[in-house]
Amino acid sequence: MKGIISDMRLLQSHAPAMDRIFRIGDLAILLQAEGKTLHDRIARLIDNQLLVSICRGLYGTEGWTLESASARLYPESFVSGPSMLAEHLMIGTVPTQQLFCIKTGLPRSFDTPHGQIEFHSIQPKQLFGYARQGLVNKANPERALLDTLYYHLRGEKFFFDLFSDVNISTIDAKLFAQYVAKFRNPKFKAFAHDYYRTRSQNNG
Repeated sequence: MKGIISDMRLLQSHAPAMDRIFRIGDLAILLQAEGKTLHDRIARLIDNQLLVSICRGLYGTEGWTLESASARLYPESFVSGPSMLAEHLMIGTVPTQQLFCIKTGLPRSFDTPHGQIEFHSIQPKQLFGYARQGLVNKANPERALLDTLYYHLRGEKFFFDLFSDVNISTIDAKLFAQYVAKFRNPKFKAFAHDYYRTRSQNNG
């Protein structure tokens, strides 16, 4: 019992700084353990509901979120698409069990106890239009809308009607146009400009 209380206090004291997410390497340093001893202590923390296994090699304490997990999985990624449309109040439905993220490299998907984290792939030159909030990178409205449009053209299915359910009143038209210009695909650029123009006319 003494050991589990000591480990619990260590987790609690470091959890806020870690955004309540620990990699297995973090736990090895924190608990000063390795190998079977480390895994046994992690298993004991999980059994006592002081730690939860999020995915392989990643663990969370009480209060962890999909956003905090995404930032630890890929620190250079950013939350975008429908997840940020909801946060910016551009759509009414909030996707609580699915997080839409953008990163370079191959796309990845992780099933966690809180829901699914989807990492969609982009080129390094397309890392723009987001800002850090705490330990998590988040897209601004213009970038969130562009990513939603981009992956719609690539066949992504969403839980809302892209052509009627999105409020674009918060979009900065000049910034949106600057962002569109950064994409190389002429089909997408034409689609994005047409979408914004049509939705602006409808909203007006």
